[in-house]
Amino acid sequence: MTRQMDAVKNVFMGEVWAISVVEKRAFAEGWYVFKNHATIRQTAGEFDVPKSTVYRDLREILPQVSPVLAQAVDSVLKQNKKEAHIRGGEATRRKWRRKRVEDLLDEEEKARIKYM
Repeated sequence: MTRQMDAVKNVFMGEVWAISVVEKRAFAEGWYVFKNHATIRQTAGEFDVPKSTVYRDLREILPQVSPVLAQAVDSVLKQNKKEAHIRGGEATRRKWRRKRVEDLLDEEEKARIKYM
């Protein structure tokens, strides 16, 4: 990833371009994804835009603005997609563990009240 980051910096740092607000947003979102290895959902939350907008920005607009950054972002998004099932499984496990703890607390509370 370091080589890709250097390539992006060499191409874009210090240059001033006349680009639209949408293109600036796409570049900023792409840079955020690249630097933080963020998901589309995290990026949407950070920039306060819908996930569909982030997806469109990264897939359609960013390659026109910065093909090098678009390629780097694409590799991050592919890696995120490979790991999605793992993150989903962890979330489900946490959900059920939390529910089990809540059920135990409720039963203990019931038992305590019953013997009072």
